[in-house]
Amino acid sequence: NWDFKMLPWNMQPIKSNVFTSMSDLNIQELLRTAKEELRALLPSLVRMSLCPSLDKSAKWQDDRKYLLQLLSDMEAVNEIVSLLSVDFHELEADGRKEQQMRTKISAEEPTFQQGILLQFEQSEPARKFRIVISELLPIVIRIESNESCSQLDSELFSSPAYLEEVSDAICILCAELPSFLNICTVCKALLYFPNGIWVLSKLVANNPESFSSVAHSLLQPNQPKLSSHDILVSDEQLRCEALMMLSTMNPSCTLTLRSLCVQQYQLPQLAVSLTLHHISSESQEKSISDLTAFISGLLLGNDSKTRTWFATYIRHAKEDDQLRQELIKELKSVSFPESMFLLLEEHCLKAAALIRLYCSLKAIAGLKFTAEESELVLRLMTCFPPLTPTGIRFVSLALGMLLACPALLSGAEQERRVVGWIKWLASRSSEMERIGPEGSSFAEQLLLTAIHLHGDRRNAAVRLACSTLGMRIKVPSQSLTRLRQIFTEEVFPTQVIAAHATKVPVTKKLNSTMTGFLPVHCVYQLLKTRAFSQCRVPVNDWIYRQICSASAPLHPQLQPLISQYVSTIVTPAGKTHQPRQEGAVNQPFQYADILTVYGMQGTSNEPKYSLTSMLLMLYYVLLYEDSILSNMKALALLPNRPQRYPAALINQIPVKLLLYNAQRQPKACQGLYPALLGLLATHLPHLCMVGDWIEDLDSIFTKPSSDVKKNKLQISHEQLFDGLQKSSVNPAPALMHLRSLSKLSADQIVGFVRPLTSGLPFLLNSKVSRRVHQETRELWLKLNSVIPRKLWVMTINALKANSNLSFDDLVNDPLLPLTVDKRLFEHPELLSIILRLTSSCLSASRSQASTLLRAHPTAENKSTATRSASPLGIHQAASEAEKEELRSAFISTQNSAVVQMLIEICMEGNRTGNSPEINLLTCKREVHCLICSQLHQMFIEDPTLARLVHFQGYPREMVSVLVAGVPSKH
Repeated sequence: NWDFKMLPWNMQPIKSNVFTSMSDLNIQELLRTAKEELRALLPSLVRMSLCPSLDKSAKWQDDRKYLLQLLSDMEAVNEIVSLLSVDFHELEADGRKEQQMRTKISAEEPTFQQGILLQFEQSEPARKFRIVISELLPIVIRIESNESCSQLDSELFSSPAYLEEVSDAICILCAELPSFLNICTVCKALLYFPNGIWVLSKLVANNPESFSSVAHSLLQPNQPKLSSHDILVSDEQLRCEALMMLSTMNPSCTLTLRSLCVQQYQLPQLAVSLTLHHISSESQEKSISDLTAFISGLLLGNDSKTRTWFATYIRHAKEDDQLRQELIKELKSVSFPESMFLLLEEHCLKAAALIRLYCSLKAIAGLKFTAEESELVLRLMTCFPPLTPTGIRFVSLALGMLLACPALLSGAEQERRVVGWIKWLASRSSEMERIGPEGSSFAEQLLLTAIHLHGDRRNAAVRLACSTLGMRIKVPSQSLTRLRQIFTEEVFPTQVIAAHATKVPVTKKLNSTMTGFLPVHCVYQLLKTRAFSQCRVPVNDWIYRQICSASAPLHPQLQPLISQYVSTIVTPAGKTHQPRQEGAVNQPFQYADILTVYGMQGTSNEPKYSLTSMLLMLYYVLLYEDSILSNMKALALLPNRPQRYPAALINQIPVKLLLYNAQRQPKACQGLYPALLGLLATHLPHLCMVGDWIEDLDSIFTKPSSDVKKNKLQISHEQLFDGLQKSSVNPAPALMHLRSLSKLSADQIVGFVRPLTSGLPFLLNSKVSRRVHQETRELWLKLNSVIPRKLWVMTINALKANSNLSFDDLVNDPLLPLTVDKRLFEHPELLSIILRLTSSCLSASRSQASTLLRAHPTAENKSTATRSASPLGIHQAASEAEKEELRSAFISTQNSAVVQMLIEICMEGNRTGNSPEINLLTCKREVHCLICSQLHQMFIEDPTLARLVHFQGYPREMVSVLVAGVPSKH
C-alpha cells in the first residue's frame, strides 16, 4: 500500500476530478477547481490556448475565452509561455545529434553533471530544454536498447524547488517532439529518476489520451538481457508505484488495469493492491467481497498459467502481507454469537466462498496457515448454519475442507469442537434430505465419507472431498488417522451406517444427469465392504426399488451396484466356506418381483417401469445365473447355497424386444449393452444367431415409410387371418395386409403374431402364390427380431397337427421342427423359416446341456482333494470327463439325426424301387439348395458329423457339395 500523502505539498497526486475534467476538456469544471490543483495541468492548458485550433465552433470559442480568463491570474503561465517560444525544430536536430553520440557509449553507466541546478536556473528556455534532454537521453537510450536500468541519483530531479519547471519542460518536449521523445519511453525512463513517478503522473495528466498506452507500456518489464534478481524486484516495485499513482488519478480504470495484470501475467502485487484500493473506495454491500471473488477466480479458474502465476506470488507472501491481513478481516466479518456459533443466513454464502478460498490457498498456492488463521478457519468451519440450501452447501464445503486440511485439528479443544459438529451433522441429516437436491447430496456425502474411512480408503475419502471443493488436494494418509478414529469410533459405527443406508429414500428417476453424492454411491461402497452382510442388514429391497426408479440416460453407478450386489449374494466373504446363516448374507430378488418389472404380475400386463429398469433387471438375472454357475463347485459345499431361478423366468422375459428398444434408445443403456450381449451369448446363444442379427439390423434401422406415419394402420387381426385363409383363391387381401405390416417397426406388429402363425397352415396349399410366401417370410423374420421364442412355439404348434408344445419341449427335442406337415418342404420360403428355427433349437439344446453340466458338478472331498493318486480321486476326475463325453455324444447324436432327416427330405422327392437315388431335376432346386446350405454349414461347424452320416447310395454330386471344406480325416 503506497501512501502518497507523504509527498511534498507541490508534488501531491493529481486528483481524480481534475483528471476527469481534463480528459473531458470540461472548461467550466476547471474554472471551479483550485489554482493549486490546476498548476500541474498548465503546460497543456497554456499550449492549448496559444496554438490555433481546428475546432471553429462557437462552443469552443466561448470555452477558449474562459480558458484565457482562467490562465490570466496565474503567474506560472508566463514561464510556460517563454518555454513554448523556443525553436523546437532546431532543438530536435541538436537532440538527435546528442542521441547519436550517446548511443556509441551506451554500454557505460550514465553520468550526470554536478552543480547543474545553478546552470539550469540561469539558462534561457532553449538551454533549459537541452539540459533536461541531456538528463533523459542516457536512460531513454538504455530502455530502447533493452538494457537494464537502476535507480539513479540526478541532482536536477532531486530538488523540489525546480521540479515543477523540469516537469513543465518534459511535458512540452513530449508534446512538441513526439517522434524524438516518445511519451511511453519517457514514462519508463522517469521511473529511475528521483521523484520521477510524480513527474510521470503529471505527464500523463497533461496527455490524458495516452493513459492506456502508458499503462500498457509500464506493465511490460524492460526485459534486460542480463540483470540481477535485485534489479528485477526494484523494477517491479517502481512500475507498481507508478501504476498505482495512475490508478489513484483515474479510478475508473482501476479494474481495467487489474485485468491487464492478469492477462499479461505481470505484477500480481499490483493486482492485489488495485483490488484493495477498489474495495476501500466503494461501499461493500455484497454477500461475497470483491477480494474473495477475485482471488478465488484466479486460483480456481480454468487457466492453468494464471493459476500458477498467482500461486507463486501467494507462496512467497509474508505473514504480515496486507492481503493476508485483509483476508483475516474477511474471516472476522462473518459474525455469529460466540457462545452458540450459529451462522446467520445472510452470511452463509460468504462463509462458503471463504471456505473454498482458504482451501485453494492451502492446496494450490501452498500457503501455510498461521495460528490465527487456523483458529479462525476452524471456528468458521464448525459453526452451525441454518438448514437452508445455502447453509447445507456451506457444511458440505466445510466437511470437504476438514478432510483436505486435517492439520487444523491441532489440539484437544479443536478435536472436541469437530466431534460435536460432526455429531450435529449426523443428527440433522434426515432433515437435510427433505430440503432439496443439495440437502440430499450432503447427507450422502457425509455417509459416503464415513464408509470410505471405515474401509480405510483414505485416498477415496480425499478424492470425495476434492470433488466437493472442486480442486485437487494432496493429503498425506497419515494425517487422517485421528479424523478416521473420530468417524469410525465416536460418530459412525458400522452398524449405524448400514442401517441408515437402507432407510435413505431411493433417488426418484435416477439418471446420469444427476450430480453430487447420491444414495446409490453409499450403498455401493457398503456392498464393497460387505457391511450389510456383516451387520445382517437386508439391502435387497432397497436395491430393487432403486432399479425400479431408474430412468434414461442410465446412471453409471447402477451397473457396478448390481454387479457388487450379485457378488455379495454368490461369493462367500471369506476364503473358508462357512455355512450361510439366515440374515447373514444378502438375498436375491423374489421371482414374482422380477416379473412385476415386466408387467407379468397383477391385473395389468402393461409394464409401468422404464426401459432402463427392465434392462437393469435383465442384467441382474443373467449376471446372477452366470455367477451361480461360475462358482457352483464352491457353492456345492455350502449347506444352504443360493438357488438358481427356474428356466421359466428367463423364458418369460422379452429379451430380444428389450434389446431392440435398447438399440433404438441408446441412452437407456449407456455402457450396459456390451455386458448384456456378452451374457446373452454365453447363456442364451439361440437368441444371438448370426443370421438373426443380420436380419435384426435391417429391421432396427429401417425407418417406417411416410404413408404409414400419415395414415394410421387399420388392419385387424381377423382381417389378416381371413386374408391368409383365402390366399389360395384371392391373394390380394393377404398381400396388402402383409406389405402394410412389413412397413411398420417390429415392436408395433407384436400383436399380430397369433393371426400370422394361425394362417400358416393355409399357405401350404400348392395354389398359394409365391409372393404371399415371400411377404409372410419377411413379416415372420421381423417378428423373430423381437419375440423369437414365442414365435417359434406358435409356429410349430400351427404347422404340427394337434400339438400343444412349449419352448422347453423344443429345447429338449430340437428335431420337432422337422416333423411338421410334409407339404411345407415343397415351399422354399416356408422351409427357410423351419431351417432357421431348427438351428436355434439345436443351439438352445446345446446351451441347456452345458448349463446342466455346470449346475451339477461332481462333489469334491477335502480328504481326496489333497491325495490325487487315491482311487476315489481318480474316479471323480474320470466322472467329470465322462459327463463331458456324454454331453458331446448327446449333441453329436442330435446333430446327426437332424442331418439324416434333412437328407431324407431331399430324397423324398423321387424314390424309385429300392434304390435311394435322387433326381435333382425333379426336386425344386431352391428347396434342395436351402437344405444343402444348412447341411454344409453344420458340417463346417462340426466336421465329426461326416463320420456319423451314412452317405452310401447317395448321389456323388450331392455328397461332394455337402462335405466341401470338411477336413479329409473326417
